[in-house]
Amino acid sequence: MKLIDVTDELPIPLRVNSVKNSWWKYAIPRFDIESYEIIMDNDIIFWELPVTLEQGIKSKSLVALQDGVGKFYGDFLEDVNAIDCNLKLNAGLLGCPPGFEIKINCIDKDHIQDFFFSEQGFTALHFAKYNGNKLLIPLSEVLQLNINRISAFDLLENYNGGHFCGCSYDIEQFWNKKYYTFIEKKYREIVQNESSDR
Repeated sequence: MKLIDVTDELPIPLRVNSVKNSWWKYAIPRFDIESYEIIMDNDIIFWELPVTLEQGIKSKSLVALQDGVGKFYGDFLEDVNAIDCNLKLNAGLLGCPPGFEIKINCIDKDHIQDFFFSEQGFTALHFAKYNGNKLLIPLSEVLQLNINRISAFDLLENYNGGHFCGCSYDIEQFWNKKYYTFIEKKYREIVQNESSDR
């Protein structure tokens, strides 16, 4: 495996690294626009494929996560509201169908004020504008843990995955305190079962 620094692929105004900045996920927006691709944050873990995501892949639909709090769209809030004022999207995952373009070089904002939530707004704007099939993965499949604290047992038994918002930035500590041990054990079981099935 070869690691490549793709920072230069982002437009210059989005390369800021002195603040919490989520634009990294669009440094290369699509690798193969003819395929189905998933862009996913590193604080999301699945132990089962969410039903909605599986449906989205099969139907070649645009897929994102439902946000459990509301609309955090930074500099794009008004743009998203003008198209869909009810959209509550979390940009932690974006399932991109064949032909879906992410127009990172077409941002018409002169100065991005909020780098973290504006990336979510940019994603929500693309989702809102998309005319094809689109689906939001509900919280009943992938729980947003920064607002819904449940036991690790309930999480693993009743959900396909968890979005551990804030843990990868070390803002939130609940991953290490409450979930890490149980989810690591679950993954070891999955790997062992897959090995024994071969």
